Amino acid sequence: MEKFEKKIELVNLANKTTNEIFEKLANFFTPLKGLKICKKDHTLLQKYKDDLPQLDKGCYLEISSYHLMIAVRVSITPEDKYYPAYNHQSKVQLGRLLNLELVEICEFTRLREDYDLLEFLKNREIALVAKKIYEKAITACYPFEI
Repeated sequence: MEKFEKKIELVNLANKTTNEIFEKLANFFTPLKGLKICKKDHTLLQKYKDDLPQLDKGCYLEISSYHLMIAVRVSITPEDKYYPAYNHQSKVQLGRLLNLELVEICEFTRLREDYDLLEFLKNREIALVAKKIYEKAITACYPFEI
């Protein structure tokens, strides 16, 4: 049970952090629409890197050929350990790129920050029952190769 409680705490924290920084980064990148913002190695051009809003520890940008993403990684290290025992990463797309140019800033739907253990356990039980029903049905259809 502790594992689920910690995971829920991490998901809520990562989502809260993502919600907070999306708006800051969207405001920063919106005026750059239509401009080349990164190098061929998918790193941000220095002139933009210098003005980029300060990101919290565990928050970073991921740039690929087509996407500008925000990633937030959070972890919990128990008092009796030297390494994180629980971690979670939240990723959302901030913008679309084409030929190293920022084409658009994506619409953002706020991530939930209020997951709770009872809701999770209820949904988990529903999923486990549905999985058993699915597996039984697939087994019954096996001779027909569907």
